[in-house]
Parts: sequence; structure tokens; C-alpha cells
Amino acid sequence: MARLIPKIPLDDITLKPERDVAQALIEQLPADSVVYHSYPWLRPERHDRGNTFLKEGEADFVIVMPDLGLLVLEVKGGCHSV
Repeated sequence: MARLIPKIPLDDITLKPERDVAQALIEQLPADSVVYHSYPWLRPERHDRGNTFLKEGEADFVIVMPDLGLLVLEVKGGCHSV
């Protein structure tokens, strides 16, 4: 069973599609895998005048499997919690 970070109950994941994917990932991936949920990131955003600022974003899942590498996963579909 993979490790979920942050370590929260699956029921605390608001969106059902993300909750379902989280459950499948932690149950089916090897024990040395780490699944980050709602992982924040920053990227530079440049304007025509040369100004640069950081823009926030979020990946639904970042999956780290030591033997295979890293996967960023965006979940689509569904509605809010059911």
C-alpha cells in the first residue's frame, strides 16, 4: 500500500473523483510509492514589459515511485462530494 501525503482520511478529500483515484492509487501501488495529493507549485509568468512574477498552481496528484520515476496526474470529471 502506497503512502498518501498529506496523511488524511480519504473522506476528507472533497471531490469524489479525486477521492476515488486516491483510494485506487494507495491500494494498488507498491509500498515504496508516495502519493502527494493537492500538491502546490509555482511557475514564472512573464509579461511583455519584461516583468516576471510567480503564478500559483496545483497538481491533483504527484506520484513518486523510486524504481520508475515521477508522475503528475490531473483528475477530471464529476461533481462535488457525494
